[in-house]
Amino acid sequence: SPARTQHGFAAAGGKLYLHGGQCDSYLNDLHVYDPAAHAWRALEPPAAPLDRCRHAFVSDGLRLFMLGGYFPMEGSPTGHALDDMFVLAPAVQPALWASLAAPVAGQAPGLNNHRMAGDGAGRIYVYGGETS
Repeated sequence: SPARTQHGFAAAGGKLYLHGGQCDSYLNDLHVYDPAAHAWRALEPPAAPLDRCRHAFVSDGLRLFMLGGYFPMEGSPTGHALDDMFVLAPAVQPALWASLAAPVAGQAPGLNNHRMAGDGAGRIYVYGGETS
C-alpha cells in the first residue's frame, strides 16, 4: 500500500484494513493485509465514501465502521469536518460500503482527529476530536 498519514486502520476477521488518509492528495482507497500470506491487496468495494483523512475506523470483529474525518474543499486551502458514518463487511461478497443514519441520540458532530473504540457488545464509543 502507498505511504500515507492520517489514515484509518482496523482489524477484522484476522486481517488488517487500511483506509484513506493523505499522501500527495486525500485518499479513499482500501487495502487489506493478510498476515498468513504476508501480503497487501487493494480492495475496491463500490460506493466508496468521499476522500478523507483524520477519520476514525474501528471494527466489531466482522464489520468495519468509519466516522467523520476531514474532506478537502475544491479550490480552497481549507476543508471541512465530515459527519457521515459508513460500514463495510469485508467478508461478505460483494463487499459494499453502506452509509449509516445518524446516531439515535441525534446528529453526529462533524469530527476529525477523534478516536473510536468498540466494546464487543455492539456499542461504539467516540472520544475527542475537532469540529473544524
